[in-house]
This record gives sequence, structure tokens and C-alpha cells, in this order.
Amino acid sequence: MPDFFNGVAHGGKMRLDAAIKMFKDKTTDNIIVVGGKVYGSQDEKTDIMANYLIENNIPKDKVIKIPSATNTQGNAAAVKSYLDKKNKLLLNKNKLLFNNKLGDKKIGLLTSFYHLPRAMKIFAREGLSFEPIVAESILIDHPDYGLDKINQFYINTKMLERLNQELQGIASLEKGTYRPKNS
Repeated sequence: MPDFFNGVAHGGKMRLDAAIKMFKDKTTDNIIVVGGKVYGSQDEKTDIMANYLIENNIPKDKVIKIPSATNTQGNAAAVKSYLDKKNKLLLNKNKLLFNNKLGDKKIGLLTSFYHLPRAMKIFAREGLSFEPIVAESILIDHPDYGLDKINQFYINTKMLERLNQELQGIASLEKGTYRPKNS
């Protein structure tokens, strides 16, 4: 799971490594992975992410896969649908699901620093609110990351292009003209 795929900065491995650290630190009980098909392939991102987590000693029953479109808007819609279904099941069991809780458990949105503002806005458009979790803040003291490696991720031309795309996305969300792209 690369941090750059087809020349586009995603931070996928960094996000997964942050989720693994959170699980091992017992700050999360489950990890939900969301995604669509890998660009130019029939492979599902959720399968690739789940396999990476399992290979890194996360129990298979603690990984929840939610297939979706290949963009953040599709991810948000798929999570909303998943939570709506869980809500109906929990209501039948006399438990309540809030949009940022599953039973009595809080749900966090773990993503990269550069992506969090747009992701939170997109999830909010679906009527969802989560605890924001920044992958880089989880990994700042991780022996395989640290400040130098995180800085290397951000200081390059491709990442600057990606940051610009994120800022354009936020501006179009605020104007009401947002149209998601597949990535």
C-alpha cells in the first residue's frame, strides 16, 4: 500500500499504520476501511487495506470493509449507508446509534492532515460527524515515521499539487459547486 499511487499522493500506508498503532495502543476496538476499485485494476482498495492490516496482526474480525466509489464523496455515502443499516439493527435491539457513535462507541475519521478539512466537510454533507483523527499526529513518535519522514511526505512537487487540489475542493464545497473526481 503505497503513499503515492499513479503519481498521486494519498498517504494510504501512513493512514493504515496509524490505525494499526491506535489498535495496538487500545485506542480503537475496530478498524473500518472504505474504498473502491484501484485505478486501472479490478482490485478492491478495501481488500488491499484489510490484507495489510491483517498482515500486521490486526485480527480479521476487527476489520470492517465498506466497499464504495473511488472518491471521498463515495466513501462518505457508503459509510452513511452502513451506519443507517447498523442503526436499524441496533434500534431493534434497543440500542441507539448516533451518527458519531456505534452503540456506546465513538467513531473517528482517520485520514491525513492535508485531507481532513475536505473529508470532514464531505462527511458532514452526508449528515455524519466524527471525531477527527490525523494520521501524522498518531505517528509522530513512531520509530518508522517521525517528523523527518512525515516532512518528506509533504515536501515534494506531487504533494504540493495534491494540497492545491484539496484547497480547490474545499473552496468548491463552500461555493456549492463541488464535483468529486475519481482517485
